[in-house]
Amino acid sequence: MLLRDDAPISLFPYIYSIPTAPLHHSASPPPHASYKISPKSSPKPARRISNRNLIILWCAPRSVSTAFERAFISHPTTHALHEPFSIPYHFGPNPDRLCPRFEQKCNASFWDIYKEVKSLTESAPANQLKNLKSMQTVPSDDSNINNIFIKELAYCVTERCGGTKTGTGSLNPTEMTKLLRPITHNTFIIRNPNQQILSLYRQMRRAHPTWELTAQNLWEESGVGQLFQLFLFVRQQNETTVVVDADDLREDPERVIRRYCEEVGVEFSEGMLEWEEGMPEQWKVWGDRGWHDVAVKSTGIGKVEKKQEEEEEVPGYVREVVERCMPIYRQMWESRIRVSL
Repeated sequence: MLLRDDAPISLFPYIYSIPTAPLHHSASPPPHASYKISPKSSPKPARRISNRNLIILWCAPRSVSTAFERAFISHPTTHALHEPFSIPYHFGPNPDRLCPRFEQKCNASFWDIYKEVKSLTESAPANQLKNLKSMQTVPSDDSNINNIFIKELAYCVTERCGGTKTGTGSLNPTEMTKLLRPITHNTFIIRNPNQQILSLYRQMRRAHPTWELTAQNLWEESGVGQLFQLFLFVRQQNETTVVVDADDLREDPERVIRRYCEEVGVEFSEGMLEWEEGMPEQWKVWGDRGWHDVAVKSTGIGKVEKKQEEEEEVPGYVREVVERCMPIYRQMWESRIRVSL
């Protein structure tokens, strides 16, 4: 499918004019987008009404989000959950298992996971969390846990079209974020599409070599549209949008993480900057598919020996997806955490 400059991007009620973007990383910041979404008057920070502080980092694949999560796994009073809502999305029963790649591995529905996440923020004992416990690590001694940090793929929430009931209607993305408020800090991580989409394309070829990739399914796999949908929703609720840019994070992880911690009410710990190489228990459910290779080999954000990628010709549809994602990246980039680098 060819993408035209005047083609509407699904999910959004307006039309973007897609600028051209070279398929290489530029160190200079992206130019201002030619469109704006009017901000609300005064963003209000999330209020904390539970015993534990809940922080969700919404992300798209290949955005350095797993390395960022690794920093919070190392935090002494934080328990990190790795993509808990992707468990029913990828491994759960029908109709919650919306991804056909994997066979069912658990009986937990999306609503089951939601209830356990919410109870964890309310200081429920970890041994009561049977569904999370079956696919995640939960703290054996949670007496010192003050924060729950969740790294989650936005598309695992926004693609839900019913089948999971709250008692008042289908659990859709806006319903979920409303139900989690006001105990939630909704935060986002973004990455320049020149890097993210090329990385996704390479990883998809490695992990699923028999798949036929096109502009449309690479766009869908990118998760960028769903991430923007959640970002817009949080903005519309007049809440603070905390956005981390992956380039800034890699350039100066300490300053960016310190600032992020300030925004979400977590006390910064030096242990968030360095850790032992290896795979945390939280990631093992995904097996050895290569998605976490860089993060597993890291000892800190940006502290992994990079393999020199060979120059390669990429199909034209990869550039099309980069161009489709670029206006969204630019819009979210305007709201990023700013530190003096």
